[in-house]
Amino acid sequence: MIAAVPPIVERAARLAAHDDRGIVGYRVELRSHYAAGFIHGDSDVVLAVAFEGDRLLKVRVLRDVQNGRPASAAGRAAIERQIAAANPADGFAVPFDARHFAGYRFTGAGPNTVAFHSLVRDARHGDGTFTVDAAGDVVEMRYVPDVLPKYATGGTVEETRAPVLPGFWATVREVQRYVGHYGPLHGWAAITSDESGFVRYATPAAAVAAVTASAIELK
Repeated sequence: MIAAVPPIVERAARLAAHDDRGIVGYRVELRSHYAAGFIHGDSDVVLAVAFEGDRLLKVRVLRDVQNGRPASAAGRAAIERQIAAANPADGFAVPFDARHFAGYRFTGAGPNTVAFHSLVRDARHGDGTFTVDAAGDVVEMRYVPDVLPKYATGGTVEETRAPVLPGFWATVREVQRYVGHYGPLHGWAAITSDESGFVRYATPAAAVAAVTASAIELK
């Protein structure tokens, strides 16, 4: 039996349901930094992507720089294949998605903030809070994943959401921070994802063509 879902959560879910509709392309910049003793590194990857609903239509790597060195064409192609093969169903089970209500218990954490507590305890869930604006749209979410990356002993994920197209909200920034150890070395890692340049397309073919031409920020 699903526990009672507060009205603030139900409203947020109804509004967020519009985010998976239509054909949309956008740009993603992924930056990561890690350090553990004498081991350290960074990467900067820029992608152009197109989705129809939650189905990936096309991805293209526009930039891939690892520790200051541009990756080869083969390296960029490998990233594209990896992303294309990923299953959206393996991502975080967003608590303000009605399909995931059964996996959480909700409690109030303020006038516009809801605390969610994972009932499943797997790699797709976590404990945290989300905050809504006056209209009920989720503007921020923070949580601790139930399952941390390898070598991590603690971490948080923070997401910022905003309207990016008429009637369409999206996560525009995600910041992951972790601490942990690799053998005797203690370290940290930070991963930032920024999404921008959102464009709607009339057909999947038009969206795929824009990504292929690296024109995702153009109409």
